[in-house]
Amino acid sequence: MDLELSDRVAVVTGGNKGIGLAITKALVAEGAVVVAGSLSTENLDGLDCVMAVPVDLLAADGPARLVQKALDEHGRIDVLVNNVGAVRIRVDGFLATSDEEFEWALKMNFFTGLRATRAALGPMLERGSGSIVNVPRSTRSSIRTPPPRLRRGQGRGGEPEQVAVTGIRGLLVIWG
Repeated sequence: MDLELSDRVAVVTGGNKGIGLAITKALVAEGAVVVAGSLSTENLDGLDCVMAVPVDLLAADGPARLVQKALDEHGRIDVLVNNVGAVRIRVDGFLATSDEEFEWALKMNFFTGLRATRAALGPMLERGSGSIVNVPRSTRSSIRTPPPRLRRGQGRGGEPEQVAVTGIRGLLVIWG
């Protein structure tokens, strides 16, 4: 299948294992150059067309540093995949969930994607094109947090005005 990704620059958060590693490999197989960030990079090191970036994506400046690395090396970002995320099973329910657990879930599953999107969207808007893919994490017993995403709204074709006019696409991938 040709997804027309040859010579595109993709940034993948949480790219070292699981879905993120599979996404990274699939993007490379389609011809993209991937800048993949994760706390550890042992599964990324040595992969062709992959720049492995060790980065703490929970740190407030982590996602922006990853995006900046891609911009410094390649001059642009064509695709951002917000993949970092995790769930913690909570068998005792909502009332037993502490503020610290909610804070962790928001940082892991919301703010990392929000910060990466914020960092990548400006350069994409300047170029007039780009795609942002959000891969949320949730299960019935986890704390559910909405992933950052571009909602259909008031602009052309149902897209938010600023995004529709400049050609940025927002996608949400839901597994299951």
